[in-house]
Amino acid sequence: MVRIAVTGPESSGKTTLAEALHEVLDSCFVPEFSRDYFHAKSYLNYTINDVVSIGKQQFKSNGLSDCDKPYLICDTEMLVIKIWCEDKFGFIPEIVVDLYEQQQFDLFLLCKPDFPWHFDPLREDENRREELYAKYLRYLRESKHDFVEVEGPFESRIAKVLEIMNQFKQ
Repeated sequence: MVRIAVTGPESSGKTTLAEALHEVLDSCFVPEFSRDYFHAKSYLNYTINDVVSIGKQQFKSNGLSDCDKPYLICDTEMLVIKIWCEDKFGFIPEIVVDLYEQQQFDLFLLCKPDFPWHFDPLREDENRREELYAKYLRYLRESKHDFVEVEGPFESRIAKVLEIMNQFKQ
């Protein structure tokens, strides 16, 4: 099974890309857990403990072991949690670092925020997407993980990823 993580700053097309890939590839799909988490809580007053709890559940869900499909598509992963902690609280808890280092993906798809920001009550960094993108890019380069930057119109993103997926079949 090829394990694919879709990552990047808010409003960069992660969910749209992950869901589309799930539709066109024979895959299992893991949604972004924070949306379910904040459905029952106030997003405006979250704490580092909330972010850590979200990270633990996302990590657990991303470790899906009963997937019998050729691909596993995860709409977010621990790098999102790591950068969220660092950016909003000024530090990264050790458990988040540990989970980040333990996660196993064959490919990261880094979504570039190169289209207009879309309002969502869970989003808070409309004017900082490029700055945050640079952090994702830096961390992925430092990690030596296989990753691909996806950018441009949605159709171009899908075509690029599908072309890459064909290489995994060979």
